[in-house]
Amino acid sequence: MLMPGRWLSAEEEARIRQRVSEIEQETGSEIVPYVVGISDPYPEAPWRGFVLFSVLGLFVLSLITLGQSWAIGPTITEVILVSLLSGLLGAFLGRYVPPLRRWLVGRALLDRRVHQRALQAFLEEEVFATPNRTGVLIFISLFERRLEVLPDKTLAQQVPTEAWRSIVLDVVEGIRRRKPAEGLLRAMEDCRQVVLRYASNLPEGGDALSDEVRIRPE
Repeated sequence: MLMPGRWLSAEEEARIRQRVSEIEQETGSEIVPYVVGISDPYPEAPWRGFVLFSVLGLFVLSLITLGQSWAIGPTITEVILVSLLSGLLGAFLGRYVPPLRRWLVGRALLDRRVHQRALQAFLEEEVFATPNRTGVLIFISLFERRLEVLPDKTLAQQVPTEAWRSIVLDVVEGIRRRKPAEGLLRAMEDCRQVVLRYASNLPEGGDALSDEVRIRPE
């Protein structure tokens, strides 16, 4: 499992905290940076790996024994053993090899689980608890290599959805290169520009939310 605390140095956290404060003073919004190691345990991945590798094991066995007489071919016990061992290997790889695990889960499910976890973080961190409802959650999930930007009511009403989506597309590459601090700072800068462009007359709401980076292993 990815441990986000290892991905951000003390210096990077300080830079992010300082930049959060500067952006909030300039825009009137309240930025909540949040980094999580993984958004869901994905129990589907080992099972899908088991099934896939069981089938592959049987397919390889059939190729090896192709053309052999049934009398000297693999026994039922051998077939079961190959299927079981291949499946167990697939389950292990599906649980502990991130690229394979992501592939087995599939893009649609990854997106859905990250979005659900981001909504959970939005509520847990009370991003809505600002005087003028101008909070913005910037949520990075490292395992999935995903970023979500969730604005509170006031900003959601004033800023087009497409503007927030452009931030996501812009920043994901930094996450893929295992540089979450770089991605987070870029996302914050993009948020600053979006807010200034579409919601530049926000009233000053104080500093209701902490400027700290929220870091969670899961």
